[in-house]
Amino acid sequence: MVFRGVKYHIPATFPEPKRAELVRLLKEHHAKSANTVFDATHIITNSEDFKGCEQVNAGKVSVVTGLWVERSIAAKKMQSETYYSASPSKLFSGVIGCSADLFPGDEEVFAVTISALGGQWRVNPDKTTTHLFAMSRPSNLQFFEAVVVNPSIKVLLPSWFDDTLRLNSRDLSTKAYEWDTPNARYPKPDPLALPTTAYSSDVWSGRRILLSPSLKLTASRRRMVEDSVRNCHGVLVELMSDDDPWDEIDHLENKHCDVFITCRRAGEGFLQAWDTGITIGTLCWLLEMQATGILSGPRDRLLYFPHPPGDVSGIEGSIICLSHYEGESAQYLQRLIRLMGGLSTPKLVADTAILVTANPCSRVVTKAAERSIPIVNHLWLEDCFIRWEKLDSTLPKYTLFPADVDCGAEVGDRGLGEEIEEIIATERKKWHW
Repeated sequence: MVFRGVKYHIPATFPEPKRAELVRLLKEHHAKSANTVFDATHIITNSEDFKGCEQVNAGKVSVVTGLWVERSIAAKKMQSETYYSASPSKLFSGVIGCSADLFPGDEEVFAVTISALGGQWRVNPDKTTTHLFAMSRPSNLQFFEAVVVNPSIKVLLPSWFDDTLRLNSRDLSTKAYEWDTPNARYPKPDPLALPTTAYSSDVWSGRRILLSPSLKLTASRRRMVEDSVRNCHGVLVELMSDDDPWDEIDHLENKHCDVFITCRRAGEGFLQAWDTGITIGTLCWLLEMQATGILSGPRDRLLYFPHPPGDVSGIEGSIICLSHYEGESAQYLQRLIRLMGGLSTPKLVADTAILVTANPCSRVVTKAAERSIPIVNHLWLEDCFIRWEKLDSTLPKYTLFPADVDCGAEVGDRGLGEEIEEIIATERKKWHW
């Protein structure tokens, strides 16, 4: 009974055969037809411009695409309406993307942009993934696992993402970008490419932005990021050479910029920015500020502030099981694990090193306890990430599961706070910066 409680209205925006098919699917799964658009809980449409649209209360009625119906049935439960918006501005509505071999900086651009524009991103491919982006002809294990789990997944050149933004085209056909297409559009430098208009606000208000070469963006993605900064009224600080670290240091030392975007909490450039009070943030922070148009501090979220280079000793290569975390919470924790060098899995396997769970009363917890696998809450992962070291998993704060508290709902809101100053001072002494 997937659509129990749903009262749907389908405007005359679909061709009749498609409309009839949606009606059939909705009725088969226990949805009821609304008498009018005003009586509906869900409006299924391929356009926001339908009869009565100006009178719909957006806060009470969900306006979604037909894909929401199909995906909910496939998953056997209603999917979040957020990711199936009919708004033309949500260019990646219905897209669930993942990377096969993108560079880390490029993957950050894909993940934040797709999420900001109506889609979702997966750290690891799963049965819900719809778009797998590959720079080279896929041959790795992750690719084959993705195809086995989901044979309908589209394996695409990254240029599909670029062209969607440049053309401001929602539902751009993937056919010409699929790796198994003989005349696939292989990535080529395009100096005349249209700048993306996906990000447009006054969030930077003339602030000077320096993008560190450490981001290691490909030319196409760097151009996209630079265009987005300009669209949001930022001023890019140009480096003479990406290969000369002293050029970056000189700009930071002389405060030629207001904002420094880097992925590394280390090195002379980072320290110059830190010591001179320049705002330091990650690419994730930059893009999310542009997407929301609201400027918050990069210390407000763990992924907004750079982490040290390398993997975390003791976590590197370890298999960490995540249990009872779903959606964005699960993806957030998976990102923390991967950035620290660990491997995440939704199930206990032979070499599981630790179980991170939101529910202490479950079968997986019982099995982990029988195998003497440490069991912790998500605070352990977040603290390990903040301090960039493997912490004692037996500390009481990590084994506490308060009754009637949804631990999963608290994931992702953690900031760094004032402790980051003490941590950086310690790192400075440790590494003789």
